[in-house]
Amino acid sequence: MPISFVGASSSELASNHATVPAHLAGDLILILSVRTTSTSALTTPSGYSVLYKPLSLLAYRFATEDSAESLVTITNTQRSVVLVYRGVDPASMVSGSFFYSRSSRSTLVLSNIPQHEPRASCIVAMFVSASSTAAASVTTQLSDFNIRATNTSGVAADLFADSFAGRSIDLFTPTTSSYAFLALVPADHETLPVVARDSFAGIVGTPLISWNSSWTPSPAFTSVTPTLSSLSSVSNGGIFNYYHGGHPPVTDCVVRAVVDVRAVKAYCRAGVTARVNTSENTQYRGELNTGATSGFPERGVFTIRRVRGGSTVTLASASVTLEVKQYALEFSVVGDLLALSVDGVEVLTYVDPDPISSAGNAGILCNNYYSAEDVTVSAFEVENLAATTERQRSRLMLTPW
Repeated sequence: MPISFVGASSSELASNHATVPAHLAGDLILILSVRTTSTSALTTPSGYSVLYKPLSLLAYRFATEDSAESLVTITNTQRSVVLVYRGVDPASMVSGSFFYSRSSRSTLVLSNIPQHEPRASCIVAMFVSASSTAAASVTTQLSDFNIRATNTSGVAADLFADSFAGRSIDLFTPTTSSYAFLALVPADHETLPVVARDSFAGIVGTPLISWNSSWTPSPAFTSVTPTLSSLSSVSNGGIFNYYHGGHPPVTDCVVRAVVDVRAVKAYCRAGVTARVNTSENTQYRGELNTGATSGFPERGVFTIRRVRGGSTVTLASASVTLEVKQYALEFSVVGDLLALSVDGVEVLTYVDPDPISSAGNAGILCNNYYSAEDVTVSAFEVENLAATTERQRSRLMLTPW
């Protein structure tokens, strides 16, 4: 079943409640809610699962019966937007999500959300004003979206797969807002085996290993403990290289993450790793590096690197003029073929004549030379390609086969 829009609502200064449109059993209900007059924590409505909390609330549920509710109780909420969709896969409804709490950032780069990811069928955008006086509103650029609900409380909109092409940047009026982007997966998609993911959507300042015990440092490349940062990301001043131990070692995989360049400064790097084997001290890296001199930090480089026995070799590189924006990285490691894509465009490929053959884990790396949040990492995901079909492989643009 393809995904279809069912209904939307925007509740204006509704005290402790959000209005839910009519729906059928199995429909996905999404709620983005915020309190404008204080930072009092919002409660999670009964039966809902949390994608983000606490300053704002992004929650969802799959309806268990037709029109089971028209109002949901969210203690302390004052503004909410709600969207309902049919045909979403309950097992893996979101292939990627970005959530921003009480942000005044006015430029949103749509290529950062995984619209090029083959499972994504519908991009959902939700805005709620976090101001007690100003309304959430969007400029004409967002008119390419289907505006599903809008008033002084917030805006709810979506964009379906046939309209992804050519979309890059959207703006909204820079009043203080909470907003969320999600990429929804249809129920009839071929399941791709995601073996690990992390949204990093916890309390800012929480150590990464306290947030998720699956993370483990690669000792030879780690000097600091990463912590959760703003905008659902992870970062810290100094170097860290952590792998996700919550999945069996894999050989062929795709690793995804978003690198957010918040300040263009020299000597910074961030990216993802694959085939991490600590006993052999090996790993592959797909990275974004800022300029190597303080005078020209914008002269960045995308690189593919190999580490063996602690020795690092650059296998391929491509120059880029860096901007303050998010870069969606996808690093494919299949046999001896390595490929790095950025914002859905392949920028590097390399056939390794001396490949790392051992299976391993995947992870993230980051190095901030100046400040803890100049560069951050978010939206981590790993797919094990060992069980994929030929059609899935072609959709992932991994060649040759």
